[in-house]
Amino acid sequence: MTVGKRNLACDEYPQAVDILADACQLLAVKYGEQGDKLAEYYYYYGKALLELARVENGVLGIALDSGMYYFNMRS
Repeated sequence: MTVGKRNLACDEYPQAVDILADACQLLAVKYGEQGDKLAEYYYYYGKALLELARVENGVLGIALDSGMYYFNMRS
């Protein structure tokens, strides 16, 4: 989890999501999906997913804004 938290802190969201997803999956096999030991892992995994979605949404938002500008200029 240390590597996943470091990736999250360094804004390396895709890597953080991959590492934390693997950690959650391995621990879920050992402790069950709702095991108390997974709470912190699920927290950081969810946080990484949220930040990744924000970054990806920002990229799409810029592309959509540019497209609308181009469309409005042609009208």
